[in-house]
This record gives sequence, structure tokens and C-alpha cells, in this order.
Amino acid sequence: MREFQRAASKIKEGNVVVFTGLGVSCESGIPTFRGSEGLWERYNPARYATMPQALFTLLESPQEIADFVIDFYEMFNCAQPNIAHNIIAELEQKNIVTYVITQNIDNLHQDAGSQNVCELHGNACEAICIRCGFKEKRTKEDIAAFTEGLKSLRKRWELLKYMMRYIGKCPECNVRLRPNIVFFGEMLPPEELKKAKEVARNCKCFIIVGTSGVVYPAANIPYEAKHSGAFLIEINIVPSYRDIADIIIESPACKAFEGISKYL
Repeated sequence: MREFQRAASKIKEGNVVVFTGLGVSCESGIPTFRGSEGLWERYNPARYATMPQALFTLLESPQEIADFVIDFYEMFNCAQPNIAHNIIAELEQKNIVTYVITQNIDNLHQDAGSQNVCELHGNACEAICIRCGFKEKRTKEDIAAFTEGLKSLRKRWELLKYMMRYIGKCPECNVRLRPNIVFFGEMLPPEELKKAKEVARNCKCFIIVGTSGVVYPAANIPYEAKHSGAFLIEINIVPSYRDIADIIIESPACKAFEGISKYL
């Protein structure tokens, strides 16, 4: 495909930033949250993913939260990096990709080997202290053991105690940690958003992969790159940035990166 060759020629020039949405992770088995098989078909996001309502739900009905947490984390725990994640990581190792900006919380870019990752919506594998910013990483083994433990509990006080113990406290502030995820209605982490804008403004080539372009303020970042002179490549089954993209590849992420990699 001619677009693969054209994209590869621009990517080879280096100073590339990759901006990813859920379209890059769905090929790893993570469904869209709003799709027919998504979590929000079974769980009301206003009750489970909005603060402080999620906390009220936990205190009022810990079994409901436990069911949601099990489904939520098992979905991520089963996923593995796909070809697109792996090629992006390899391009970073070759000093072609300088940064990955992702709206995903699945840790798959890091699992593939990417080091410079800006996470606009947090990371499902981390807990964070809202006072000092301390972050604690949780391995997939930790998360699997936690969800298995949840399945064996039924009493309200046992569930609350178990979940609170797993969430843990900040070793610096001694305050309760929380999942490092941006809930509905919350602001994006200011340092992450600042970094994303900075790298977008300073890149030579900006690759948009599998994002709907409707979640703000993240959706504005490709425009920051374009206005600063970057060459834009969009890889998407349904393109979202036709107005500014220089190359559009209407394809799933894995097929596109596989095709591009043949010319790199």
C-alpha cells in the first residue's frame, strides 16, 4: 500500500510522537467501554466511575464494587501487547519514536517495552497518593491474586476490610491511596497534560492511532502538533482527524504498523 511507504518515509526521519487511544488496545482483547460488550453496558459509570459516588457505592454496597472491580481488572489482566505496541516500542529503542502519549490505562505500552509514556488518564496498575503524588505499581500477579481473593468473600465487612488493605496507605503521608485512574468529571493530571502538549509541539511527525477524537482535552493534542508544524499520520478504522491529517490509513492498528514496518 502506497500510504504505508509514504508513512514509513516520514517516520524514518525521526522525532516521532505517537498518540494512542483504545483502538490500539482492542486488538489485545480490551473492548471499548461504551461498545456492545463494554463495561458501561453492565455498570452505570455514574455509580462506579464517578467520584465521590464510587466511594458511596463502595460503603453502601461493597459487593457491587467487588463485582465491578473483578470484571474491570480481569479484562486488563488478560490482555497482552500486540504487534502495534511492539513496533512502537521497537521504534523508541531505535530513537525514532521519542514519546508515546496514551489515553489508555492498560499499561500495554510499558509491557511492550516503551519507556517514555505520557499517561493522560492514569494507569490501572498503579495506586496514587492524592496528597504528595506517590505512586505504587501493582504487578499483574498482584492484581490477579487480589481479584481471586475478592471472589471468595461475601460478607460486607470482609469485603471492605480486604479492599481497604489492598488499596493501602501512602508511606510518606499515611493517607489512603486510590487507583491512579482519572474518573469521570476529574481533571487530567496537570504534569502529564503539560508534558503531552510539550512533546506534541516539538515533534517532527505525529502519529494518531485508534482514537475517537471526542474525549477532551486530550482530543486537542493533535491540533497542538499540527499548529507547531508536525506532519500528521492518522491510523484508524474510522478517521477522526481528516481535517488536519497529512496521511490517513483506514486500517486496524496492527495491520497498519505491520505494513509500515516493512518499509522502515
